[in-house]
Amino acid sequence: MARIRSCLLALYAWFFAGFLSSHFCLPSTSAAADINADTSGSAMDSLQPIEKMPEVIHRAAPVYPPELARMGIEGTVLLDCLLSDSGTVDSVAIVKSVHPQLDSSAVVAIQGFRFSPALSGGKAIPVLLQYSIPFTITEVASRIEKYVNFQGRLLEKGARAPIAYATVIATYTDSTADTSLPVPFSDYLKKIGTFEGQRLEGRSLVTSTDSRGTFRFFSLPACSVVLSFPAPGYQALKEVERIRSNEALSVTYYAQRVSYNNYEIVVYGKAEEKEVIRRQLTLTEVRRLPGIGDDAVRVIQAMPGVSRASFGSGDIIVRGAPSWDSRCLLDGTKIPYVYHFGGLKSIYNPDALQTIDFYPGGWSTRFGGATAGVIEIKGRQAKRDRWHGQLDLNLMDGSCFVEGPVGKKVSMLVSARRGFIGDVVRWYIDRHPDDFSFSIAPYYYDILARTDISLSKNNACFFTLLNSRDSLGLFMPSVQGGSSEITGSTSSLGIKIQFTTGLIGLDSRISRKLSNQLRYSYTIHDYDMSAFGYSSADERMYRHHFRDELTFSPSSALQISGGADVSLTEIDLALLIAGGKGVVKRDTTNNWLFGLVGAYAFLTIKPTDALQLQPGIRYDYFPELIHHGGIVPEFWRYRSFDNNQGPSGEPSARLSVRYRL
Repeated sequence: MARIRSCLLALYAWFFAGFLSSHFCLPSTSAAADINADTSGSAMDSLQPIEKMPEVIHRAAPVYPPELARMGIEGTVLLDCLLSDSGTVDSVAIVKSVHPQLDSSAVVAIQGFRFSPALSGGKAIPVLLQYSIPFTITEVASRIEKYVNFQGRLLEKGARAPIAYATVIATYTDSTADTSLPVPFSDYLKKIGTFEGQRLEGRSLVTSTDSRGTFRFFSLPACSVVLSFPAPGYQALKEVERIRSNEALSVTYYAQRVSYNNYEIVVYGKAEEKEVIRRQLTLTEVRRLPGIGDDAVRVIQAMPGVSRASFGSGDIIVRGAPSWDSRCLLDGTKIPYVYHFGGLKSIYNPDALQTIDFYPGGWSTRFGGATAGVIEIKGRQAKRDRWHGQLDLNLMDGSCFVEGPVGKKVSMLVSARRGFIGDVVRWYIDRHPDDFSFSIAPYYYDILARTDISLSKNNACFFTLLNSRDSLGLFMPSVQGGSSEITGSTSSLGIKIQFTTGLIGLDSRISRKLSNQLRYSYTIHDYDMSAFGYSSADERMYRHHFRDELTFSPSSALQISGGADVSLTEIDLALLIAGGKGVVKRDTTNNWLFGLVGAYAFLTIKPTDALQLQPGIRYDYFPELIHHGGIVPEFWRYRSFDNNQGPSGEPSARLSVRYRL
């Protein structure tokens, strides 16, 4: 019937056009998006020309049957329309058919159109137009909404640390499961693949995790998807998830590190660094090591030639030398120690750590005043993407850590930790007094705050405040010790060690080949000890440490470094000892000056990729030495020059060579 009606409409339009051609001007016209006139051929010269063609003043949207859109049937229906002198559509004939339903929808739609009338000689006239109605899958797909219906989080297995900026791939194996899609499956994927935050690669949607390890997909079809996480350094992880209509799915995944071994310690020695002998560990490596509780202390103890001092001490013994022959540094400046009592915890929260550098010997002239080893803690810059925080409480200790941006160029981190071992031990002893003739209360705490400021593209500075305190109290009521003049309690042994360091650092890149590193720190160190009223010691140190190092790199084969290293320490000491017959002996010293004022320079020469030479010179002046004799200490017997009336200093020349086999 539709075909017969189309033929009748065409015949009627032909007859009516022939009839009007002898009375009116009837050009043949066509339109797609707009109407285009075609006045060639049939118009006679005697007829008046059309002054104004019809224009659409109202459009009726054609109905696109959903079942046809899902089947992918699309096309453009071409119509011949007879317009009256009032602009209405009197009759329609199909010139090019696509599908019966689409043809009918196009006819119904064009009949709802309204046109401005055609004008000829100032009068409205009827005309015959050709108009096209398109039906496209793209237009239907453009109406697909964007919404989150699947999100997840990718964490490291065991450590539960977020795996940031990792790729997440969702691959589809069943394209017919979701029958509610408004367009064919492939067209649906193309559309949602253009949503910001995900992209289409083949038949897979790809996104990535953010700094928290979180990822999300938008408007996924209801079907099964295979998720894969090709994160570098982790085992290949694949999971199958079922996406359901009108449901939001949220899942957490755990990826296993590659070569994660409970009996493995990995240490990297980097050949490109200045020092010939250096062991460097990053925070990631520290966290992988078994049995260290995420702390750096046992990493250093695991190094060859390193051992811990006696029980209860936090000192480190390197190559059998006394602990005072080693140096502890924080970002290049001296600190008294790096471990709490017993060496169980470091004084610097490992979450704020960038690297630990351990020099077991053979270092350049950059370091002075040490003969055994150098341990340098390097703090990291606080994160600037957002605020992060964590709280950890257990029977051993508790910690709180917060970091984040303060402004566009400023970020900061704050950490506080306290040990609970003494509280637990004392709680147990107090409840079993018959089993113990003493009471003990050891504890520690440390507080860290660091602020980083980006001054410019090539200049950055930071401020660090570090406070550490260790305390040990042993109470024995059965002991009645020496004099109460020495200590308030003659039945107890007490030890308190604490220090506070304020550090300022400035890193500058003056040019592409020239850079400078400046550090200054001020430390107050207290040591108090009393033993059952028999003796007590109260020591307080005030230390200034200044370091500045300038580095010039004219080529990849040569680097020139030089700097100043100044450390001045003022000590106040009070010592009380109970003598015979109740006499208390006192020894007090104030403003005792110790220090080191040094200047150094060294070259790093690489004649080949395998060979590195590092010659250097250094001169150290010791203000605490009372020496009015030689230029160098008297035990250096020189006869080739006059060694009289010189400064109390010591020159040194060093040469280190590395050849990489």
